[in-house]
Amino acid sequence: MSNLRFVKQEKSTSAVSTMKVEDCFSADYDIYQVSIFDTQYGPTNTDTASLRVRFINSSGSTITTLYEAMNMNMKADTTKDEDKFQDGAYFYSPLTIGNYENAGGIMYIYNPFSSSCHTVMTGEGAGGYDVSSNRGRSSKCAGFCKHLVSVTGIELYPGNAANTFQATVTVHGLRVDS
Repeated sequence: MSNLRFVKQEKSTSAVSTMKVEDCFSADYDIYQVSIFDTQYGPTNTDTASLRVRFINSSGSTITTLYEAMNMNMKADTTKDEDKFQDGAYFYSPLTIGNYENAGGIMYIYNPFSSSCHTVMTGEGAGGYDVSSNRGRSSKCAGFCKHLVSVTGIELYPGNAANTFQATVTVHGLRVDS
């Protein structure tokens, strides 16, 4: 029997600039798996949408400060990128969407509902853009939110506000047997 328990799924049916999955974290689980797949990218050029992640608190407000994050973006056509920051406005998501379409990634969210410890995120995924130049991307990311609040949802949005995307996001709780 699987230890993953389905919690919620959201699917954008048209191009959006922000996608929220609300009321998906609760006291039922300490660890959640968030899968992002069936992605499509709005523009038809070779630009990319590197999705970013923010948490939504129990009041329904998006948390826009005090994220510590790191990202390593491994590239098929050139050397890797690494980035990290403190006190930022977001996490990196584990995927880059471009005209490859169908990028995908998995994030694990630890202790989101507890207001007595920091919420931590880890993730990995793959995607790409500019099919003619083989610009595939594979990413690993991690970080935590310095706010000690109860987190009940996530928000995804592209780094460039002019870009739009479509995706399916599925949330599972990880059951731990004692």
